Amino acid sequence: MELNLVAVFASAVAATIIGSIWYSPTVFGTYWMDLMGFKKADMAKKQKEGMAKEYALSFLSSLIMSYVLGYFVRGTSLEGAAATVFWVWFGFVATIQIGGSLWGGQKYGVFFLNAAYWLITLLVMGSILSQWG
Repeated sequence: MELNLVAVFASAVAATIIGSIWYSPTVFGTYWMDLMGFKKADMAKKQKEGMAKEYALSFLSSLIMSYVLGYFVRGTSLEGAAATVFWVWFGFVATIQIGGSLWGGQKYGVFFLNAAYWLITLLVMGSILSQWG
């Protein structure tokens, strides 16, 4: 069974949209900046310099993730996709994310914020891929 490449692209776009909302100043962006020790001036400078490369690589990462995730959830029901995504998130994403707090000196709030983002993002991606894929 082949993957629907339009669904792969759509779920990568959804991940990008979720990320831009999740980490926006009106949702969790300011909290994330505080946890990371970033100053508003630092972020403003980075935005002024341009972040096209970062956004392009982030989108490429989402495309790859979407493509691979599609193989895990293809042909499953919405409930099956949600269960699969949860276990993929729990077994791989959450366990990798915790390393930043355990060994990298990041505050545990960063772990919880990023892990929650990835759970929601993967659930949306998996839903798109299982229903449209």
